Amino acid sequence: MMRIAADEAYEWGLVEHVVDPGKAFDAAMDLAWKVARQPPLSVAMTKLTVNRLAHALDDLASHMDVDQFALASLTEDHKEGVEAFLGRRKPQFRGR
Repeated sequence: MMRIAADEAYEWGLVEHVVDPGKAFDAAMDLAWKVARQPPLSVAMTKLTVNRLAHALDDLASHMDVDQFALASLTEDHKEGVEAFLGRRKPQFRGR
């Protein structure tokens, strides 16, 4: 994983605010109080949207995983894998 400096993240538009070291908690609490003073339904809807967007790829990958498993389970290799496991032998996969 590549790390980037806070100032660089700010320049790239990845973050909206950078604080001095040791000041992150206070800045987070200030933002939390600002959000807490907003209309509750608007805050809830915004939070739902942010959470949905943050996990959109997880949902997509989950659906793809299920689809791929379903397709793979129809292959001869899947059948061979199960039979080899139950027979306690090494499988002989053929790519089919």
